[in-house]
Amino acid sequence: MKLRYLFSIILSSVLLFSACEEQNTDSWDNIKLSQTYLSIAENGGSATLTIDATEAWEFVTDDVWPNVIKRNDDGSINEEKTVPSWLAVDKMSGAAGQTKVTFSAEASAGGRELELKIKAGENTQFVRVRQGSMSVTKATVAEIIAGPEGKLYEVKGICTAIANTNYGNWYLKDSSTDDQLYIYGTVDGSGKYNWSSFNIEVGDEVTVQGSYVLYGGNTPEFVDATFIKVTKSLVKVISEPQTVAKDGGELEVKVAYKGAGVFPTVPEEYRSWVSIVDMQNKPGEPTKIEPNPADTAIVKVAVLANAAGPRAGEIIVASGSSSVSYAFEQEGTLLEIADGYYALIANNAGAYVAACPVPADKKYGYLGVAEATATVAPGASSFYFAAVEGGYTIQDLSGRYYYQKGTYDNFNVSADLPESGHIWTLIANEDGTVKILNSEVKKFIQFDANYNSWGSYAAAKGVMPALVSTVAPVIADGQYYIEVSAGVATPIDAGKTYGYVNVAEKSAANAFTFTFTDGEGYTICDSNGRYYYQKGTYNSFNLDANPSEGQYWSIIPQADGTVKILNRSVNKWWQYSTSYSSFGSYDKPQDGGVLPKLTPAE
Repeated sequence: MKLRYLFSIILSSVLLFSACEEQNTDSWDNIKLSQTYLSIAENGGSATLTIDATEAWEFVTDDVWPNVIKRNDDGSINEEKTVPSWLAVDKMSGAAGQTKVTFSAEASAGGRELELKIKAGENTQFVRVRQGSMSVTKATVAEIIAGPEGKLYEVKGICTAIANTNYGNWYLKDSSTDDQLYIYGTVDGSGKYNWSSFNIEVGDEVTVQGSYVLYGGNTPEFVDATFIKVTKSLVKVISEPQTVAKDGGELEVKVAYKGAGVFPTVPEEYRSWVSIVDMQNKPGEPTKIEPNPADTAIVKVAVLANAAGPRAGEIIVASGSSSVSYAFEQEGTLLEIADGYYALIANNAGAYVAACPVPADKKYGYLGVAEATATVAPGASSFYFAAVEGGYTIQDLSGRYYYQKGTYDNFNVSADLPESGHIWTLIANEDGTVKILNSEVKKFIQFDANYNSWGSYAAAKGVMPALVSTVAPVIADGQYYIEVSAGVATPIDAGKTYGYVNVAEKSAANAFTFTFTDGEGYTICDSNGRYYYQKGTYNSFNLDANPSEGQYWSIIPQADGTVKILNRSVNKWWQYSTSYSSFGSYDKPQDGGVLPKLTPAE
């Protein structure tokens, strides 16, 4: 989704803010703004906006719009609302009537601005807040990252990869840092997406202007950068991407060049297993159409055998002042696990932490943490790993799939199987941890102690997890009541082979026998000697004295003392429906659904 994060690079600050005097904006009857532009001095200060609304209003702070920092009543920053931003606001929402909202910012060494979205009912208003002058500053990538967000920069660097040719999403890198600047959208002087006209290819030197933002706290970006200039590279890779077998071998990389020779090198980090062994040059053949054709170099690259997991390598090919990289992959030995529920547990300097799912009301985010031991994590920290072609899918207890896309280091979640970015490979490390690698974006799951959260990153950033099976004994074998406030579960009538479970008062006949089988889970048997199991798509229970499938259950304790009794075959769990006054087993939380407690039968 494209961000509507627009920065003025055409109008001067003098012209823009000559119209900042009080005026009423009559776009909507239910919400009016005293001003649509606010100015804050470069050395810091504040500006006030009056919102006149006939109903409640609020700032929109989702993934599409830049957030602002909320202030507490004492003026301190509300840490829960803090995001990478330079702008603070004293109110994030308000009731009907007139409300004064104050924006403030610390001193800045240059101009910057944000456009914010205010929602009232079905209507939306916009306000742009600028600090200082929006003059363009020429800078390196390193200087941009070290500078303030919102400032307008001009930067020149090499295009290292192209992610999207509709909007013009690509990566820019120069020699000032190893970090890359993500160009999230490229526009011409009129503000239109016109990618084909820019003629940008990997290896070209490109100049753009844009306002800097650190998206998600870790991704340096220009959003809708303005294209200025491209200098075509003297060297271009013409080979398609290649994959080397895990036993090693050679690959050929063809490059076209117009410089005075071509010079291949291997970056230092790959030299232990990648080397240049030969190079041949093939002169171009002049024609009437192309009197000065490019020459071709064929670089032979040797790759050693790989005893670990899949890995990526790279060579650099230079000609004159231009250079281009060629990346390849090598197969490796992957870890195989049985389908089932696992906790991700990291050893954080002796304190164990488990990964927690993205909150139920979020579509993306980083994983939270919970206290754990080396072998035991809270039940809510269970994730279901299922083998698919190419690796595994990962789901939480709500059935949501975890996947990645774009440049983000957090996770996307979806109740439906995503089209891409959802396959993960498992690579065993020597220390017992596991590298859980996203097959598409090549990032792996790690606990980051600095942020006390779990993300998925392209480089080593924190602690990789151990995978701990949550199929473990939670209760001792014996008889238990499956209890909710309405009563305890009672066996399905003796004459039936399937159905939903009603509730009644405690009695010996209403106790269920739980028996644990190592590596499988628990069986549940009623007082009539019938085992409860599930199969197919049904939310009811099947009963049989000797079932052949679907009879094993995991017991996952919850923080409130209840348990999730989860069928290991169909990934559904016991829930008491207050609407139907009975137990079923469902793959999603039900409206009015209640988890039971297990109480030892007397």
